[in-house]
Amino acid sequence: MRPLFVLLLLLVLRAIAADPPVKWEAVASPWDRSLGSHRVIVKVGELAPGTRAVAARMEWRRPDKEPEKKAVLVYDLKTGKPVTNVDVEKVTNEEGVIIFEPTSGAGEYAVYFLPVKIEGGAFPVSKYTPPQKTAEDLWHRQQGTASGVAGRKLHAEVVRWEAISAHDAWTEMEVIATEAEV
Repeated sequence: MRPLFVLLLLLVLRAIAADPPVKWEAVASPWDRSLGSHRVIVKVGELAPGTRAVAARMEWRRPDKEPEKKAVLVYDLKTGKPVTNVDVEKVTNEEGVIIFEPTSGAGEYAVYFLPVKIEGGAFPVSKYTPPQKTAEDLWHRQQGTASGVAGRKLHAEVVRWEAISAHDAWTEMEVIATEAEV
């Protein structure tokens, strides 16, 4: 009886810890390298007329140091253009919480969180782009906080985690454990 219990316990623990919560997949057609090496694709569902903000919570589990010192950019995938009305509420290694204006309404949006500025000719050097305020003041004041937006049930759902190449895709060993898991 005891060996059976131990075996069942090991199988349950293996099932819980088998895969990281996210799988970073390489894309077939890479985006501009200055946007960074990783992005989260979020999907905005049908919106009520006049909706100007949605919230997104991404459990990205990123291994980089000082994530709060790096920009978070949102792009409309229908138009390929940046979304300027974006408020970054929270950025940690475990998660990011943002509010943004879904400029094309329902559809997919890309959230880039490791954008870089590349300089230097034959021996290029890249530096992470620092956070910048891009939201219009009026839009910012009208939208409130992410918890307020989420409370109105307007949110963007994470649909996939992408890397610019297979070389850049984080493996299970690179996806960090949360504080709770440690």
